[in-house]
Amino acid sequence: MKFLDRWVSQRIGKVPWVRDLLSKAGEAIREARRLSKDLGVDEAMKMEMEMQLSGFRKRAQELIELRAAELACVDPKAYEGFAESHGPIQNAVQLKERLWELELALEDRGWVREVTMAALEFSRLGVQQLIKICRIYAIKNPLIKRTAEICMLYVFGRGFEVRSEDETENDCIQAHLALNDGVLGAVAIANLETSIQTDGTLYFGCETLPDGTVKLNMIEPLEVMDIICKAEDKSVPRYFYRNWVQEDFDPATGAKSATPMKCWYQSLEEAMDPKAEKPPASIAGATVNLNMPILRVKVGSPRFWRWGLPPIYACIDWARAYKDFLEDWATVQRALARFALMVETKGGPGAIAAYNALFNTTFADAGGTQIERNPPPVMGSAHISGPGNQIQPFKTANAQTSPEQARRVLLMHCAGSGMPETFFGDASTGSLATAVSLDRPTELKFTEIQRRWTHTIKTLLEYALMCAKQTPGSKMREARQANPAPQPSEIYIKFPNVIEHDILTMIQAIVDIGTGGGRNGIFAGIVDRKTICELLLAEIGYEKRGMLLDKIYGAKYDPAADVTDQRSQVPAQSIMQPQGKALTSLSLPPPLPPPPPPPVPVAPEGQQPPPKPGAPVPPKATVRPNGPPGKAPAKTVAEARRVFEEAMERLASRT
Repeated sequence: MKFLDRWVSQRIGKVPWVRDLLSKAGEAIREARRLSKDLGVDEAMKMEMEMQLSGFRKRAQELIELRAAELACVDPKAYEGFAESHGPIQNAVQLKERLWELELALEDRGWVREVTMAALEFSRLGVQQLIKICRIYAIKNPLIKRTAEICMLYVFGRGFEVRSEDETENDCIQAHLALNDGVLGAVAIANLETSIQTDGTLYFGCETLPDGTVKLNMIEPLEVMDIICKAEDKSVPRYFYRNWVQEDFDPATGAKSATPMKCWYQSLEEAMDPKAEKPPASIAGATVNLNMPILRVKVGSPRFWRWGLPPIYACIDWARAYKDFLEDWATVQRALARFALMVETKGGPGAIAAYNALFNTTFADAGGTQIERNPPPVMGSAHISGPGNQIQPFKTANAQTSPEQARRVLLMHCAGSGMPETFFGDASTGSLATAVSLDRPTELKFTEIQRRWTHTIKTLLEYALMCAKQTPGSKMREARQANPAPQPSEIYIKFPNVIEHDILTMIQAIVDIGTGGGRNGIFAGIVDRKTICELLLAEIGYEKRGMLLDKIYGAKYDPAADVTDQRSQVPAQSIMQPQGKALTSLSLPPPLPPPPPPPVPVAPEGQQPPPKPGAPVPPKATVRPNGPPGKAPAKTVAEARRVFEEAMERLASRT
């Protein structure tokens, strides 16, 4: 066999094209080795293999101990002999074959295999390959692209608002957002949501500048090769190991150079923890960069796994199956569309040639590169032939499956993405309700993504404020020195509602909150007027609400004083009394106190003083027409009756 191989190699080596091919292959292999050595891939693979081997040894040791415990339960004497002959169970190599035999023999112990597989974690190389596949599918496959795009649109399609009640902190936050517009801007942060769907992890590098500001740098997830976590909680990272190639450009010559780089970074949680241990200057010969801690956002994997997984990973197989099904259907449809008519004739070869000339075109022969010399019959033409000739359409009914039969495959993709099938173009299952609303699980999915981004942005801003407070000469530090004990402020990050509600309905709800359900526009003293105005402006889409409200209400606006002023006004329930009775006595206004007695008037000089309040009033004197004032004469009953009868007679005569 060796002689045959040597003879074949000698003969083939004399062929020129084979010799050239082998020479080029050798050059390619040498170049690949050089690049791999320069890029540090061998070192990364070595570290990965050592970690995997250590994990395999640990799991093998656990399985050996488990089998020894089973042997002790089933046959204690056999276990004693086993322990005497082998000593402490520490060598996994001695029992390697027996271990795999036990694995194959214990068919009824399926839980053992499940626990073993659950202890496995995807290797770093496997996660890197998975990220690359998901990125390609997010560009090429329409379903995967639509899944990542919908998450981005629902979360960042209408923007978000960041502010703080403290004026100094708010200025620092707005300056931080302006400095990092390339990361937290409208376009950039929307792309980050798409990236986390394909990568499963985001790494924010927080570089502190000399003036105390923080510059955010996004780190490529494929460059992070190792993670050191806390011993007591493996879900909390402490250090990240990055291995990358830095490209340098020389403007004078236009040449590019690649420099292998490696470095450790402290996690942002570790940097913000005042009780954390002091980080070392280097780890395993690599420098620890303390000026740029990293905030990691991980999704798509179990809590204690080191690496995040792309959320769209669960959809790839079904998206590919749906694409393949439609491609096969389109291929069959294209093949069936090649023939439109079936012609049956008894005229022989001459009649067949005549029909070919009748239905053929010169475009079909020359590919449309020449002028049509044999046009086919126009639409609506009549075919006249003798007996024995028959023309009928080519029937394709039931010749292939319908594309609607792939709906179950599409539903599997919808289940993996957590979105209804109406998001992927199937309008037949939708309605007016699905057009203006979302089902509850889908709504909570997007709300959870908003809450995740709220926590991420808030953590980055808190670190930026902490750096600004600790940097000498910064505006934040000077403000804190002038006011050592400021009131605790809160960073507000507001996203619009996931569901687009009816504007009139929302405005009416806000007005009802402010007026306590009243219909006359009187504030009920529940919420201050500035907050109500801000909610109303936000509902109609006004963007610069803070600036407008500051101009209207001023910087010294006190919400508590506003609420107190509202409660001192006439309650809305008392105005609504004509429309309906109050439900309880608590809704009625309190009774008014009795008015104070009027002051005693002072009589002018030369007249008698007026009577005191409560004294009997003397009868008033009447004035006669022809005499002095005196007592009025009393009228008898007969005289009064006579006067009444005369008045009635005059009235009757008039009528």
